[in-house]
Amino acid sequence: MMIASSPIRTAVCTPYSRCLPVLGFVFCTWLGTGPTWGAKVSWRDHFVFQDSVKTVAGFDGFAVEPWSDREKRKVWQAIRTARLLAPGVVQRATAYRPIQLYRSRDPHIDGARAIASPIRNGLYVTDRLLDTRKSKRVEDTLIHEWAHLIDTAHFLEIDPQWTAAVLPRMNRVRQAVRERGSKYFDRSFQQFSPDYVLTQDRKYRQLALNEGMPALYACTNLAESLAVFAERRVKGFNPPAEIDTFLRRHYFDTPFQPDPGMQRVHAAMALHVDGQRDAAILAYTELIESSTQYRTLLRFRAAALRAERRWDEAILDLTQALDVFRASPEATADIHKQRARCYLLSRRYDDAIADVTRALEISGPGRSDNYVARADVWQRMGKTDEAIADLTHAIRIHPELRRAYQQRAYLWRRQGQPEREEADWTKLMELAPDDLNALRQRASLRKRQQRTEEAIADWTALLARKSNDQSALTARAKTYESAGKFQQAEHDYQQLTIINPNAKFRYGMDRARCLIALGAYRAALQEMDEAMQQRENYYLPYQEKAWLLATCSEMAIRDGVEARRLAEKACELTKQRQFRCLESLAAAFAELGEFPQAVEWQSKALDLARTEQDRLTARERVALYESGRTVYAAK
Repeated sequence: MMIASSPIRTAVCTPYSRCLPVLGFVFCTWLGTGPTWGAKVSWRDHFVFQDSVKTVAGFDGFAVEPWSDREKRKVWQAIRTARLLAPGVVQRATAYRPIQLYRSRDPHIDGARAIASPIRNGLYVTDRLLDTRKSKRVEDTLIHEWAHLIDTAHFLEIDPQWTAAVLPRMNRVRQAVRERGSKYFDRSFQQFSPDYVLTQDRKYRQLALNEGMPALYACTNLAESLAVFAERRVKGFNPPAEIDTFLRRHYFDTPFQPDPGMQRVHAAMALHVDGQRDAAILAYTELIESSTQYRTLLRFRAAALRAERRWDEAILDLTQALDVFRASPEATADIHKQRARCYLLSRRYDDAIADVTRALEISGPGRSDNYVARADVWQRMGKTDEAIADLTHAIRIHPELRRAYQQRAYLWRRQGQPEREEADWTKLMELAPDDLNALRQRASLRKRQQRTEEAIADWTALLARKSNDQSALTARAKTYESAGKFQQAEHDYQQLTIINPNAKFRYGMDRARCLIALGAYRAALQEMDEAMQQRENYYLPYQEKAWLLATCSEMAIRDGVEARRLAEKACELTKQRQFRCLESLAAAFAELGEFPQAVEWQSKALDLARTEQDRLTARERVALYESGRTVYAAK
């Protein structure tokens, strides 16, 4: 074994130009990975490109989009190279489940090249990773993220060998960097712009190297330390002896023999991802009770319990997890926030506030995401001022924190401060030009303020980027209509009938209303007839057509007999409980000259009127029919 391992050790610690021939020889001896070790399994079977992603309760789920063929080819090429450079890493990452590859379109992780998802044994790939203008190799990032997948259950956070070798070095670097005035280790992940990370690493990298750490980023937390060590070791970095021994044994040596215990861990996670939460909870429980090594799975079981609304059990698991992860401040703070979420969902708000505040104390005052988490609790408690204060503080720390602006905008709305709400939506649009929700919300706000032209401009801008957006097109049509621009409103409603033909009966009635306002009565009648054909039991076209036939100013359109038939049908469908249906029937009787019946039905409509305006109109029509006049005669 010593002879066999020697060339591998040399290869993974030398630059690309010297390691490829040796590793090419080693790779030829690698026939397969996973539980079927040695089987004739194609290495491609261990990597699956996914165009969609399942939501897993308790874990981040980032938005994805379909892969293009060009993107797949680029990643395949990097995978081939990474398998040559770090076969041990690849074998371990794919030994129990295939690696799921997702093409991220989520703006929240644009600053990263890729994000590992251990629960899915997956990887989210961003635009930055595939940008050919970037100097960093794609395979370097893959090796880095695969290292995270090897530590899928966060064992590294409590491993005594790793923590003893790495934690003191990490803490010394962090302290030295803080003493020099940097806030690098006291910021949220969202604040880590690529340029900022690169600048800080160049400035303080020597401090890390002096401690045997390969980069400043390796000192952010224990999980990242492993990933950076794995990536840099392949590129030629020589770790301190005790660290290198650990890395070879646990991450690099080949051949690798899969471990039955880890197989059970991955099987439990696969159940969790598949939505079989009861089975996953049982599998987690069996592992936790079998060995103290698996107590890190308390966090995973807590997530499944929370999804099952078993708040107290989830809180108990997270409380025990705090003891398990005591060596890692970042993990401890995160567990406090997870437990706070459970307290929040179970309406134990004071406990939730205490936990988030404790996370703030552990992480320091510079973590904007902690203030956002506490604002969530304040908001649920109905303490809007406190929530706004925390969100404002988060924005002060991180002026580009989009989630904080969005949440604060909704709170300004609750407080009735439209100017501040609009300012936050506008700022959000500046930070994220593709955020159509911010544009949508600003348009709605302007509509509520009766700033019609500005609202229409916002809806139009939104539709220019997403032409088939039904909600935006509907909102613009209604805004046009309220402004008396019936021609434009009618055009939008017509577009809606094309976009969603299944809802033509509804949008057709909206269009008919505009056509009536434009005097196009026969076109309006045609829309009503088509709506009745599409939805035979939909009352509105019967009622509206009855009203038009009974009250139209054009004599050629009026038909009292047909109006009464249609109005009676509308009243039947609504069980005589709809105000406008009764009014239409009253108008039909008036058109037929049967004014006593018209007064009777209009009086019944008056009893159903809900608004003061409806009551006023109904009284006027009762008086009108009592005087023997029709609606069109009074126009």
